Amino acid sequence: MRFDLLESTIESSTLSQESIILLGGPIANNVAKHFWPEVEKRVPYAISLETQSISSANATYEPKEDADGLLSVDYSLVVKMRRNSGKFLFLFAGCHGFGTSGSTRIVSDPDLVRDLAKRVGDREFVAIVKSTINKGIVDAVEVVDAYNFA
Repeated sequence: MRFDLLESTIESSTLSQESIILLGGPIANNVAKHFWPEVEKRVPYAISLETQSISSANATYEPKEDADGLLSVDYSLVVKMRRNSGKFLFLFAGCHGFGTSGSTRIVSDPDLVRDLAKRVGDREFVAIVKSTINKGIVDAVEVVDAYNFA
């Protein structure tokens, strides 16, 4: 399989030899779409691409709109997992773009990095991140659930 990335093409066999960081989920990112079945079978959440929501046994995380119909809350998955090749895959995939943007903060904001490390250590994990949006800008980010892979 070949992926056209801007002006270059990458063979999927090349991708299997490297660790990968993916921004955006399978709707917005063709490379994420390629790896999605591998991710989906490992995460303990039900992901609905149709409703763009994430569900666990205890809760459903759905984006919310404010009174003006603008997105006010978005959710995302952050995944760190070892692939069959032994290389890592890091995925930052929001229900919408705001969720994807907010999810990247958990690896760049020192307080959020510490919070996540307390929850999952340095092992493989999946986390659900809530992004609060104010006037079209991600205003606050928090990890609302996290799970270590066995």
